[in-house]
Formats: sequence, C-alpha cells, structure tokens
Amino acid sequence: MGDSAYTMLLMLIPFALLYFFMVRPQKKKEQAQAEMRNDISPGDRVITIGGIVGRVVNVKDDTITIETGSEKTRLKMMKAAISQREGKDEQQQ
Repeated sequence: MGDSAYTMLLMLIPFALLYFFMVRPQKKKEQAQAEMRNDISPGDRVITIGGIVGRVVNVKDDTITIETGSEKTRLKMMKAAISQREGKDEQQQ
C-alpha cells in the first residue's frame, strides 16, 4: 500500500509542476490580453498582430475600426487582432 501511494505521488508531482509553471501563467496572460482588448476605447493607439499601428476610431462588440497613415485610411478588424495598446493619442485630444 505504501509503495503504490509513493509511486502515485511521484507521478503526480511532474503534472503539478507543469500546471504551475506553464499552464497557469499562460491563462493569466490570456486573461490580461482579453482585459486589454475589452478596455480599448476611441482615441487609443493600438498595434495589431500584423504590425499595423493606428488610432481607434470606433469600437463595437467584437470589432474595432482603426485609422492609419497620413491618408487616414480606416480598417475594420476583429478585437482579437489587437496585440497591444499604447495609450491615448495626444494629437487628437
């Protein structure tokens, strides 16, 4: 009985370590990304996962519209395409 419990414990330790050092931090990172995307508002400067930099013009449920370049080209995209937010654009405020 003691040997089987010890063996079971030795098998569970690597899985526990895997969870605490890999799975849990990844979930926290995903949650932080989701919060950042939900907090985006018009006037924020954002960078997409494709590297496009622009200013948010319109925010809807799952989509946003950003304005890029000197010609003020507008692109409508999914919120999931935003990789980071740089903050408010001071030029437009």
